[in-house]
Amino acid sequence: DLSSTLRDLPGRMEGILLTHDHQDHVGAVEFVAERFGLPVLAHPRTAERLAAKVRVDRLIEDGARLPFGHSDGRPGEIECVFTPGHALGHLCFFEPRYQGLVCGDMVSTLSSILIDPEDGDMADYMASLERLAQMPVRTVYPAHGPPDSRGVQVVEDQIVHRRAREEAVRAVAVAGPVSLDDLTAEVWGDVPRPMLAMARKSAVSILTMLARQGRASFGDGTARPPHG
Repeated sequence: DLSSTLRDLPGRMEGILLTHDHQDHVGAVEFVAERFGLPVLAHPRTAERLAAKVRVDRLIEDGARLPFGHSDGRPGEIECVFTPGHALGHLCFFEPRYQGLVCGDMVSTLSSILIDPEDGDMADYMASLERLAQMPVRTVYPAHGPPDSRGVQVVEDQIVHRRAREEAVRAVAVAGPVSLDDLTAEVWGDVPRPMLAMARKSAVSILTMLARQGRASFGDGTARPPHG
């Protein structure tokens, strides 16, 4: 069980850093915090969304620097990088000495990241990816999937993939009107059918962004060319 798994961890832990508020990232926070007597640190937007669910002891903002020990004994630090889009209060953590990026759900080395329109924003997510692509990252440590030593290339590949999906959605929309279901089936024809429900959410996020940018219209479950 989790208790026995944690029993032999080193006693030098200083706190728990939250990348964001989604359940698969905070489900054991209360247990670990109580077991080791650790404070929980998170972005204010994450703390707000977790109110009455998880106690957050300290708020951390973009650019905050936190002390971070190293196995070679030399002191270091990590930088908090605010990367909204997948979640309102998403944070990444960058270690400048070895140039490692703990990126939460900004990228995955197993699959694509879902931008759910209920609490995500595709334009913010793309801006956050662009920001990470400008950082001197050597190794990416995602929440889902193994580390990747290609570093910033992992982020750049995700940007290329997302821009291709975005353009495919726009092309179908401006040739419309077309229903959301038909658009999803056409643009995401390369994914297994059980995944189309998640693809549909991605389509809504992209169409919402395109509509705000005046590059398409979207409403009542139908995508159309931009008005005017």
